[in-house]
This record gives sequence, C-alpha cells and structure tokens, in this order.
Amino acid sequence: MKLTQIQLKNFRGYKDVQTNIDQFTAFVGNNSSGKSTILVAIQKLLDSKDKLTADDFYMRRAESLEIQGTFELSEEERTDLSRILGIPLKELVLIRRAEADDPKKFRYYVMAPEYGDKLLDPSYASSKTLKDYKTAAKEGKLPEEFAAVTKVGELKEVLAAYLLEGKAEPTGQKRMEVKIKDIAPLLPEVLYVPAFESIDNHTEYKKTNFFGRMLQNVFRNLEEEPDYKKFRMQYENLTKRIFGHEANNRARPLVEFENSLTSYINEILPTEVSLNFNVPLVEDVILKNFSIYLDDGVKTPVSAKGHGAQRAIVWALLRYYLDNSGSGNEPMFLVEEPELYLHPQAQRVMLKTIKELSTKGQVIYSTHSPIFVDLEHPSSIRVIRKADGNGSIYQLPDVSDDDKQQLRYLKWMGDAHNEIFFAKSVVLYEGATEKLLLTHMNKNPTTDVGNVQLQRRISRPLNFDELGCQLISTGGKFSMPFFTKLLSHARIPFYVIFDNDSSSNTGHVDMNTHIKRNVDKAKKAGLNSGLTIHYPFLEKDWKIAYTNDQKVETVYSLLSADNWDSYFSEKYETLSSRLYNFAWCCYLNVRFS
Repeated sequence: MKLTQIQLKNFRGYKDVQTNIDQFTAFVGNNSSGKSTILVAIQKLLDSKDKLTADDFYMRRAESLEIQGTFELSEEERTDLSRILGIPLKELVLIRRAEADDPKKFRYYVMAPEYGDKLLDPSYASSKTLKDYKTAAKEGKLPEEFAAVTKVGELKEVLAAYLLEGKAEPTGQKRMEVKIKDIAPLLPEVLYVPAFESIDNHTEYKKTNFFGRMLQNVFRNLEEEPDYKKFRMQYENLTKRIFGHEANNRARPLVEFENSLTSYINEILPTEVSLNFNVPLVEDVILKNFSIYLDDGVKTPVSAKGHGAQRAIVWALLRYYLDNSGSGNEPMFLVEEPELYLHPQAQRVMLKTIKELSTKGQVIYSTHSPIFVDLEHPSSIRVIRKADGNGSIYQLPDVSDDDKQQLRYLKWMGDAHNEIFFAKSVVLYEGATEKLLLTHMNKNPTTDVGNVQLQRRISRPLNFDELGCQLISTGGKFSMPFFTKLLSHARIPFYVIFDNDSSSNTGHVDMNTHIKRNVDKAKKAGLNSGLTIHYPFLEKDWKIAYTNDQKVETVYSLLSADNWDSYFSEKYETLSSRLYNFAWCCYLNVRFS
C-alpha cells in the first residue's frame, strides 16, 4: 500500500493544500516552525494514537482540521479491505478529522461508493432495519436472500456479498465512518525521524515502537543460544522460588512480612494478607535497562556525543531494522532534514542510503540542502512556498531524454543548480564571461534599483545572496528552456541572460524563440520574469576586445581595473540596475516590469 496523495484542510500555514506523492519524493522547504507540515500530517494520519494539538491547526484555529490520504492498493489489499469494510474499493481514501474545539477527539472515514439507496448503505443495516430489507426483498427490490435473514450480522454479510459482487451500480461517493483498528493492520508502518529530537527518544525501549520491535527480533534469535537458554531458565527458577505463592518456596523475609500483616489485620477483620509480584520477563528486564555507547577515541553514551554522531546512529538503527524486518507491510519512511549535522560528503552518503531505503518502502523527506534535491527525477520533487500566511505546493514536470542528458552534464559541474528551488528568484546565464560580471555585481551591490519602492530602510545595499537571488550558469543557451520550465512549474521568478548569436544558424534562432516564449508565458501567468539578449553576443555588444583563448582573462582584467571606459561602464550599470531591480521586486513580492 503506497500513499499517492495527501490533502490538508485548515492546517497551520496550509489553509487547504493538496499534492500528489511519488514513491521517492523530496519536499523542498519547511514551514516556519521548522517542521514539514506535510510529514507531520502523514504521520498523524497513520498513527491514531498520536493526538492532534492546537499547534497543528491553522492560525485562526476556528475550523476543523482534516487530513486525507489516498493510497494505491494491490489486488490482495483491495480484496482484504473490501471484505473488512463490506464495500468494493478501487483505492483507499482515508480521512482523519478533528474538531477545533477538541482536537483530542477525532474520527476516521473512508470514501465509499454511494448507491442512492439507504438500504445499500452498510451503516443503515441494523436490528431495527431488518424488516425494511425483508420488505424490499418481498417487493422484488432486493434478492430473495435478504428476506431470509434473521440477525443483523447475517444481514451485513448478505449485503456485503451483494455489493462486492457488483450487483449494484454506484451513483457517486460518500464518507463512511470506520474504526481505525479494523483497517490498521493493512496500513503502512510509519518510521518517522523529526528534525530536532533527542537520541533517547529513538532508542527508548517500547514494545510498540520500531526500535522495541527490532530488539524483540534480536531476542527471538537469542532463544536458540545455549548460554541464553541456561540464563533464562535460572532466572525463571529463581524468581519462582523467591516470589512464588507456595509458602515453602517463598523467601523467608516475604513470608514473615505477610504473616505479620495478617496478624495485625486479624485484630480488625478475619482475613489473610499475601503479596503478589508481577515478575517481569527476562527480556523486559534487560531491554529496559540498556544504553548505546560509541567509542570514537573516548567511549561514552551516544547521548553525550555530538548531534552528527547521534543522527548517524539513528540511521544505522533504521537501516538495520529495514534490512531485518521480514516480509510485513512496506514501511513508510518519513524524515525531516536528513542533512542536519552532516558535512557535505556525509550528506551524499546519506542520500545514497535514502535511495536504497526507497527500494524497501516509501520514502518522503523534507530538506533545505541542494544535495538532497534529485534533479534527475524532477517530477518527484515538491516545492513548498508560502505567501500571505498560506502554503502552496508545486510539482515539477517530467523531463525529456534530451533534458536528462543535459542535466547529467550539468551535475558533473556540481550541485549548485539544485539551489534554484530554495531561492526567491533566479538569474540564468550562459557561461564564464557572464559569471565574472555577475560575481562582480554581487560583491558590489547597487543602490539604484529602478522604480522599486524600498519598504524598509537599510543601512547598506543588499547583494543578490541577501535578496535570495540565485545566479546559475546553465552551461550554454540550449539548457535554458529546461530550467525555465522547472522554474515556471515551481513558481520561482527567473531572469535570463543569453547571446543572440548567428541569425543564419537555424538552431540558435529556434532556441532564442523558445526562450523568449517561455519568458512570455511566465509573465502572462503572473510570474516575475525578464531577459537581456546580447547582439550578437556579450563581448561584441559591450565592445570588449579579446582573443578566443583569453576571453575570460580579458574580462577579469577589465573588472579589476580602477577606471572603466564610459561605454563598458554604461553597459555594466544598466545590466546591474536591471538585475537588482528584478531581485528587489521578487524579494518584496511586487510586480517587475
């Protein structure tokens, strides 16, 4: 069973939002509380013991909170669920609803087929309505077997068989209340790792948590070990001899204590006192009294180590659990910010681990690290953006084989391209010359930002980084349509700088038209976007004299000089002003033109 869609209503920061979910999904971005509201919602949907709190609600807290998950079912799961619920299902749409006035009280519903007839509603079948079914059968509205039922249990079985055999055609869908315990065994097991949590919360032994079940599996394997068998037998014999109810077997201090209490109480009531001990099982005694130590030169409990080491042991435990959990329901693995406390190289190892985990169960995580954004599978990425207190989720499109080939080439150049999804705006440029110019502009921000009215006083100009504007080299013009498509889907403003190049080259002409069209589409969709085209290319347009093998060195020398000629200076200031105008507009969320 895999979650394919999650919908939130009235969650804090998400008035009403819905998104599809792939098996391997990265939610890029978190809400203001530092937690991914989506991951919290999934965990609360599947864990009926986890109460909802006021902090989970939308800020007004005046409306009922609702989480709705849609699950894809295998044929076996579909059959089992349909039999449990007594209705035919193609997929499971599970709803958890809590009222704003008392979030601790909640109900579960599933979306069930509606037949337009109350007699075909399983919730209507009861001892009080038996006669209605008998009457309908006599009138020929229902099959004869309904006339023969005498008990409500039998009635529900007959009705379920009738519906599951497809003898009635649904007219729509409706909510049907269910007891979560009836379907819980079929739901995915949730393994949830929050962003900020003590290692003790993960390694605390409970029979119901994943770590407790993991240790129980270890002890089941121990049962065949001779030394453990001997120890367990001695423990059980000793506890029976000391704490057993037979007087001749019990420890003398206990017997004397019981006899004394009995003699005292007999002065008031004729009764006998005995002490009953619930002696714990040997595995409970051991499992509840343990700690994990790490030796990295100094052996100490893991809780005394740094957060990086604590995070690493959590991952090690989860890996072990998933590799040794047997053949039950596929788990759903939810993790907040897997990059926390890890240096970049370790983050890449962690990403590899996550991809391996995704072959064993569904993996969903939130991240602020570009390393964890898998651009080779952009359709699995969800970008969360907030505006006016409400969250929106944007799904990226599928990409063509040509796009993927360009992307593989770019990935060899590093992970910087993945940073676009964390930016307030993005400037796309072609190559090394533009990079030198834009880097210089970033180090020397301008106060001339066109007609933008600054909404706050600043003590100094803000550069592109401080304005949340990402400068990205696409490695050439022919990769730009791919990036503009991704940014448009993610609703991230973008500005494009490229060379017009030869007007006689059909490939360049077509690509220029393609890029311009994407910019125009973004503008019509209300997304800030812009472009600067150099004719025929930047060096010619800016009248920079250079040789082919020394182009970069020439531009660097010009930028490093104390005095610029007036033409170069005018071109530089014009582009700088326009780009900062664009970045400021996106930063202030106002219209750029």
